[in-house]
Amino acid sequence: MSPLILALMLLAPAQDLHPATPAESGAFEGTWRLVSDSRPEKFFGVQERRLTVENGAWNEWWDGKRKKVYVQFEAAKPWPVIRRMISLNTPDRQGGGIGAGGNMSVNLWGIYRLEGNTLTLALVRSDPERPLPDSFEPNDHVAIEVWQRDTKP
Repeated sequence: MSPLILALMLLAPAQDLHPATPAESGAFEGTWRLVSDSRPEKFFGVQERRLTVENGAWNEWWDGKRKKVYVQFEAAKPWPVIRRMISLNTPDRQGGGIGAGGNMSVNLWGIYRLEGNTLTLALVRSDPERPLPDSFEPNDHVAIEVWQRDTKP
């Protein structure tokens, strides 16, 4: 196999993404709070973000308002891949989006590292022109989020 073909295969977008199964989500069970975000501005102006994973269902809470999160995983080297689609539709925003029905969402994909009660995400906006991050270093296109799992009973 030529080095060029091998390089193109390594750079190709992930093709084996699949919805998170309860077994995969099991390691993420609990309530998480965002403790660090490399973005210079607040994500959508949100002051407090929390993430809950319960029985395989993912939800993100922005200033106390629930946002449904759809999660997909792929086993990849050197880091596993995660894709998050956060639905921006809430009762107070129904019909307020662009396009039919007002469905709005934020699509992010990247790599993750789960170490005990710390989840680190390196994320980019989903775009075929933008490759997956290959490290946990922030730059103009890559945001680093660090989440800490609440360990209080």
